[in-house]
Amino acid sequence: MENTIDKEDLSELAKAVEIMRYTMQELLEEFFDKYNSGNDADHFGIVWEFNRNRARTALLWDYLLQMENMLKQFDITFWRPVKSKELEKESVA
Repeated sequence: MENTIDKEDLSELAKAVEIMRYTMQELLEEFFDKYNSGNDADHFGIVWEFNRNRARTALLWDYLLQMENMLKQFDITFWRPVKSKELEKESVA
C-alpha cells in the first residue's frame, strides 16, 4: 500500500515550518542583528543571551527532527553531507 499525504499531514508540516520561521526571525533580529562580537560593548549582551538562544536552537532542532520524521513516513529520503572522517575511511580502503 502506498503512503499518501493528506491535508492534515501537510497542515502539521506547515505548522512546524511556521514555528521554525518565527523562531529564526527572532534569533536573527534579537541576537545576530543586534550584537557584534567584534564590539567589546556587546560582549555582555552576547553572554546574557546565550542560554536563551540555546533554548531557541534546541526548539529549532526538535521541529526539524519532527519535520524529518513526518517526511520519512512518506518514504522521502534526505541527502546527508559526508563527514570528512568518512571520506578518509573510503580513501584508505
